[in-house]
Amino acid sequence: MRVMQEAAKRIGLKISGKENDLITNQVEHSVEKSVTKINELLNGKLPVDDSKTFDKTVERKEDESFPLTDIQYAYLIGRNAGMPLGGIATHYYFEIEIFNPDLQRLNAALNQTLSLHAMLRAELTDSGRQRVSTGLEHYEIAVTDCQDMDDNQLQEFINSTRSDMETHLRSLAVAPSFEIRASLLNKRMVRLHLCFELMFLDLHSVKIVMKDWWRFYQNPHVVKSSPEFNFGDYIERERQLLQSKQGCRDKDYWLNKVDAMPAAPELPLYQSPELIKKPIFKTLSHQISLELVNKLRQSTTAQGITLETLFLGIYVETLRQWSRRQNFTLTLTQHARRNYFPDVQQSVGNYLQSSLLCVKDGKSEAFGQRLVMLQTEQLVNYWHSSFNGIQVLREMTRRSQGGRALSFPVVFSNTLNAELRDIATDYGWEGTAMVKYSSTQTPGVWLENQLLRINGDLVMNWNYVEGLFPAGMPEMMFEAAVKLLNACGENPQIWSQQGAVVALNTDDMQERLAANSTDDGMPPALLQDLILHAARQFPTKTAIIQGQREVSYGEMVTSGNHVAEQLSAAVAIKPGDIVAVSLPQGPEMLAAILGVLFAGAAYVSIDPQLPEQRKARLIERCAAKAIVTPAGLEPIDGLINIGVVIDSAAPMKFPAQVAKQTLDDLAYVIFTSGSTGEPKGVMITHRNAANTVLDINRRFNVNQHDRVFSVAPAGFDLSVYDYFGVLGAGGSILFAAENEANDPKIWAEKITKHRVTLWNSVPAPMKALVERAGSQLSGSALRLVLMSGDWIPVNLPDQIKAAVNGIDVISLGGATEGSIWSIVYPIRNVDSAWKSIPYGKPLANQQFHVFNEWLEPCPKWVTGELFIAGAGVAQGYLGDAEKTQERFFNHPLTGERLYRTGDLGRYIDEGLIEILGREDNQVKINGYRIELGEIEACLLGNPQANHVVINAVSHPKTGQKQLAAYIVPKQQASENEKSVLEGALRELAQANLPSYMIPTWFVLLDSMPLTGNGKIDRNALPVLWGEAVAAADKSEPADELEVRVFTLWSKQLQHSDFDVNDGFFDIGGDSLHAVGLLSAVRETFKVGPSSEQDMIESLFMNASVRDFSRILSSVADKPQEQYA
Repeated sequence: MRVMQEAAKRIGLKISGKENDLITNQVEHSVEKSVTKINELLNGKLPVDDSKTFDKTVERKEDESFPLTDIQYAYLIGRNAGMPLGGIATHYYFEIEIFNPDLQRLNAALNQTLSLHAMLRAELTDSGRQRVSTGLEHYEIAVTDCQDMDDNQLQEFINSTRSDMETHLRSLAVAPSFEIRASLLNKRMVRLHLCFELMFLDLHSVKIVMKDWWRFYQNPHVVKSSPEFNFGDYIERERQLLQSKQGCRDKDYWLNKVDAMPAAPELPLYQSPELIKKPIFKTLSHQISLELVNKLRQSTTAQGITLETLFLGIYVETLRQWSRRQNFTLTLTQHARRNYFPDVQQSVGNYLQSSLLCVKDGKSEAFGQRLVMLQTEQLVNYWHSSFNGIQVLREMTRRSQGGRALSFPVVFSNTLNAELRDIATDYGWEGTAMVKYSSTQTPGVWLENQLLRINGDLVMNWNYVEGLFPAGMPEMMFEAAVKLLNACGENPQIWSQQGAVVALNTDDMQERLAANSTDDGMPPALLQDLILHAARQFPTKTAIIQGQREVSYGEMVTSGNHVAEQLSAAVAIKPGDIVAVSLPQGPEMLAAILGVLFAGAAYVSIDPQLPEQRKARLIERCAAKAIVTPAGLEPIDGLINIGVVIDSAAPMKFPAQVAKQTLDDLAYVIFTSGSTGEPKGVMITHRNAANTVLDINRRFNVNQHDRVFSVAPAGFDLSVYDYFGVLGAGGSILFAAENEANDPKIWAEKITKHRVTLWNSVPAPMKALVERAGSQLSGSALRLVLMSGDWIPVNLPDQIKAAVNGIDVISLGGATEGSIWSIVYPIRNVDSAWKSIPYGKPLANQQFHVFNEWLEPCPKWVTGELFIAGAGVAQGYLGDAEKTQERFFNHPLTGERLYRTGDLGRYIDEGLIEILGREDNQVKINGYRIELGEIEACLLGNPQANHVVINAVSHPKTGQKQLAAYIVPKQQASENEKSVLEGALRELAQANLPSYMIPTWFVLLDSMPLTGNGKIDRNALPVLWGEAVAAADKSEPADELEVRVFTLWSKQLQHSDFDVNDGFFDIGGDSLHAVGLLSAVRETFKVGPSSEQDMIESLFMNASVRDFSRILSSVADKPQEQYA
């Protein structure tokens, strides 16, 4: 390996040692030979270790058919409209202007070029192979005289011609696959419109064609011989190389990498690629000045990298900033060839190969070192390129068992050599003909960074699919890339910079700075002091209502003071000590909580209904000094037990005004469910919680006239606001009576009777209330609804507003670790296009951040992890230093203390955040990441769907995940009505969602199952399969058609170890098999190309023999058409 490093060093390049070790079983060359090989790689020549390994006896006639290359197969598949971003040709379109050419002579020169290069006459056979046509004798350039057009007419004509040629899907069955038109302009200028289908040529070949065309134009008598080999010979050599020692080495190299290769960049999308039926490519272009190129060349030389590596690195760093993850895999196109034949570099054909490039994390490395890592990875990959990117992709698909073909649709394409000079030299059109416009398109590609020379200038183009990304995002990314490019020429410090080198857009940064500017100078307080202040103001006012009982502030505080006195007498209490409170909801529970705080301790609420063993475990974990329970209970062994009673006849007695705690002492501990099943005790201080409750009170003018119907249990942190927010403002709390049924109609009666003004819960109880008792609420005093803790159905806010006129509906969010809530969004108008309710902006003295894996801020639209900062961030987890350190820490650059929520989110417009769900609950179906909320929002578009929950369930036989939609109808439905609604919902999903987001199952329920905290209980949703399905035997073909299809599949896949319900990719299918299968279907069933769309789409969505047979039966009788 040192040989290669020394060779690279001699030509001024650096190679990273770690990546260098990846060169497996490399043939050891002398340093001089390695220098030669590296130089060849940098100049478009791929390695051939031993030319003696080839069988030179294979000879072909020019018109004999030969197989497509892997890249040609990919392009052929992409021409089918059934493929995502397909239905288009891969082509290069450009326009050049020439002064006063002789068009007749130009046409003659073109035909000389056509005769010289056989692949200009290539066509596709019905069996999916290629051959050189013998019938093409002459090509005539279509000429239009535009000299009498005014400027507007001329521009309209040019635009129309351009659009027609760029979008036309030319037949591949009849040569030639290019089209050239000429427009006669004023002042003896001619504009040539040229579109080269890149099925049979690569861009390098187009340059060669243009060069030879000009040469023949200048001198029609120039003698130039056709190559002594044809493109089919080259393909045969590639096949032999793959079977050689070098090919085996290269294959092993890639197979060893496959399992560790990351996914493609996870960029924000405006819509799924599947929903774009006619992709249109747009181009962002930047011409790089010669001055900057020279500066960059000097800088890259000093850094030991090529110019190509620098531009690749700039692309990578820009993608890092806009990608969910900072390590990913790109597709690189290799405009390079192997020197199997002496004149291969000047021949014409589609020699293009793809290679996959793994972008490693590199967080701890400086920018310059990350570029060296990229350069090393690229060089070593090219060294092992006889096993190409598409072959690697097939292997990854086979291993992934994800149910669909994998793809890497973000592409870097350098049409030049490593120093960004033309590979095809002596290009005679320069200086004579000026390129006025150019574009390229490739089916299936999302975004391509393309380097090329136009009119002699270095140009960086970004080609992207219109409508795929959020509006303005490609421009923002491109602007950032250009800015970084300039910085590399001007700023010597850039090379040693660690972390992100791409800065946020200024407007983007300003929006989030404004959103996080939340300081308001609000004085903090101890939680009990908030209630004491209200009690002193309103000692006889009702504080708590439960059933027939009403308890005043004075009675509640007096009882709490009595609890505090008992605690202080029984045990020494100091700030930070914990006392357990285990009572049912009611006045005594609140008195107990107050008593614990009055005594100087912190409270932890323990549900009295918990099993004794679990209660004991929680008490032990808290090291509780005592427990407060209803008076008269049997004491717990080894623990001081304080009984609480409220004596309305007792004289009023408030605690002394000397504070026993500071603002930063512990106020309470709330246990949240842990991913391991062991709950985590979140430690909240007085400052933490008071900041939230005081902000909510001030923000929504909560005061002594307010009353809350408290449905959250004391062990759930929404209760903290009910207790200390509403009571702290002098309001009152209504509790459900003990043993009272959870009936929304009873809730509505109480809300109306007791003039409740405020509701605070997770969304599900509120939804049940408005759906089952909404009509009862019209005369209520409700003015404010606070919802948090779970997804808010997008139709719920309007349902609430329809039930209660003038009500304010508020979305709140955050985490228990952020002290109840940290973010707010007042829901005024719900946009019909919303997939979810926005998360909002931070509350007072709190901040929210969306960071990537490097803890760098994510640009707008980019998914990252949500972090909370500011006054609400908890102390940590009780007795768990390891978890505390993992989730609570200071930002390495800013020093700001953060809580890592584990939720995903992104910035949208105006500094608002959108939440996207838990990192550990992300759903993938057939390899696609699914936003369940988007499906729910779509199905709620049906007026009969009242509540929708989407769940991903695993099939017991295949293990494949499938989507299930659980729906509660607006009204009770008969079996027939349910069937009609199910069909309508399926049609709605098919019309608005990509196929991978359409639920497999639609299940109608009377109501949604809820957890004890009122959230949707997904584990309690009905099971979709019985035991019989899980134990089912292999399914055999059911009829003659399935038998015939099964036979065809078996021949293509070369095995029959599958049944009619197994998916295409699950049994080893890939794009190559798909092309062969479609050819066989055409021949066997006489199916024409226009009928193939559904079939190919089904294959790439992992169809089974049974699925495929159903589709085939509906199209097989159509007449056969010409293959295009």
